[in-house]
Amino acid sequence: MLGEDGARTTVTLGGRTIPVSSSGVFSPRSTLALYYELYGTVSGQKYKSKLALRRTDDPKGGAAASVEFTDEAGGQKLQLERRLTLPDIKRGDYRLELSVQDPTGRTVVTRRQDIYVRG
Repeated sequence: MLGEDGARTTVTLGGRTIPVSSSGVFSPRSTLALYYELYGTVSGQKYKSKLALRRTDDPKGGAAASVEFTDEAGGQKLQLERRLTLPDIKRGDYRLELSVQDPTGRTVVTRRQDIYVRG
């Protein structure tokens, strides 16, 4: 689930209130809120998540914004809520990519979602 902090539209998942963006349109310098779940995790093992934002007209170019997190699993499901503050970036079309590495460093999950920066 992807939304923007301060959004009026929200859903409640696992006792958490998560902002939701139905349009995929965000403002420069806004903060994206991302909720995701990892299944099949092993208790006590660490998993690394990386969020990267790239322009769709230059997908091989450097990330306009990125952040990494390391989390330790407490069971077979890991519920995560993360934030990525957009820098003062240009208007345009971007792709937000989430990749997750298992404890051996192998990328086991990659998800992408297009977003649009306007304003």
